[in-house]
Amino acid sequence: MTSLISERFGRRTGLVMANVFSVLAAISIAPTLAANSPIFVYITRALSGLHNGLTIPMTSMYVTEIVPIRLRGAIGSSGQLSITIGIFVGGLVGLEQALNREKYWVVAIALSGLPSLVSSIALPLLPESPRFLYLNKGDEAAAKQAVQRFCAPAEVDEAMLALKSEKVKMEQQEAAEKFSIGTLFTSKRYRMALLITLVLVVVQQLSGINVVMQYSSIMLENTGVQKSTVPLVTLGVYALNVLSTIVALPILEKFGRRLLLLLSLAIVLVSLVALLIVSQFTPKSFSTATATQKALSGVACALVFIYVVGFAIGLGCITVMYISEIFQQKARGAANSVAMGVLQTSNALVVLTYYTLEKSLGHFVYLIYIVPVTAGLVFLFFFMPETKNRSTDDIADELSAKLGGPRTEAGDQQKEVAAADAMKTAKSSTAEQEAD
Repeated sequence: MTSLISERFGRRTGLVMANVFSVLAAISIAPTLAANSPIFVYITRALSGLHNGLTIPMTSMYVTEIVPIRLRGAIGSSGQLSITIGIFVGGLVGLEQALNREKYWVVAIALSGLPSLVSSIALPLLPESPRFLYLNKGDEAAAKQAVQRFCAPAEVDEAMLALKSEKVKMEQQEAAEKFSIGTLFTSKRYRMALLITLVLVVVQQLSGINVVMQYSSIMLENTGVQKSTVPLVTLGVYALNVLSTIVALPILEKFGRRLLLLLSLAIVLVSLVALLIVSQFTPKSFSTATATQKALSGVACALVFIYVVGFAIGLGCITVMYISEIFQQKARGAANSVAMGVLQTSNALVVLTYYTLEKSLGHFVYLIYIVPVTAGLVFLFFFMPETKNRSTDDIADELSAKLGGPRTEAGDQQKEVAAADAMKTAKSSTAEQEAD
């Protein structure tokens, strides 16, 4: 659905359409009390799932396409910051002192539609993605107006030249092969980019981040943390997630995506291994624990915080944005659709199996997450390219060449486009002089 909506209606309009599902989800919870039936809860969750599945990739696509290359990392990852803030606010609302009481839980769920309502009002005030306008719709005038809104005056000509260069390449590729979502799996041009995409989203979820977020109370209790303090520690985990993401955004442009992602994976891996070891010695009950066991419970708690920091600075804020960076315009929507489908499937697999695995394996459940993180770190170290300050064409060409796919030099195309524009300008000037 992401590919269909974003390619047909545009990124901005697609986001407005997706917000309808969130607003409907908030409204549909109202009849729950009157009907005294959980059916509306199921409907609400299904609509919320549709909203999330559409908005996460389309937000990344829209933001990545409207910002200059020099700001693409910091601003392109801002969607993840919004997600972490949402998780923190959800944690606040979920406290017993707030709305975590039977008579208020419907209100808590209904409030989730408010950000989408505000977004739906604000988005039409912004231009559509200039890349969509020019490359998908062929509307150069509208694309230039959008570029002028989003870029500094000195960057407008360069941005339009890059769009024209990519347009030439798209036409060449379309002449060679007709693109469909199946082309992602069959063409050598996209095979490496797709493989990196799938590794990123699977490792992101199989690292266990949503287990930490959704089952953090159980995890903390299992490491011996005092039960009365668990809700506040959990809220601290959410707050640290927000702060770590804020810190990560500006350093993305300084250190690049590759370094931060590899560092993120390394921190997550070390944290999981340390948790596996420390948890073997933590107490079952805090009240009967020795001083040493209480100290180890504190260590385990600190490791959870370190894990969250490690995840936030790379796997959290870079993954979805990186996918939009390594695919060219015509493949971006389809790639994000595939990525989101695999991501949500992996998420469901992890969340639905954790409780059973934890009962069966005990503290050795961390091994389930250590293996994919290790494999992902090794794979990405050897095959993941840096995308900082690079054009989409350049990145896509490098990835295509890794598996013997076709490669067209984007720089040559830009020269050709620039030469054609110069010739057109010269002809226009000559015609004006002859008229005079």
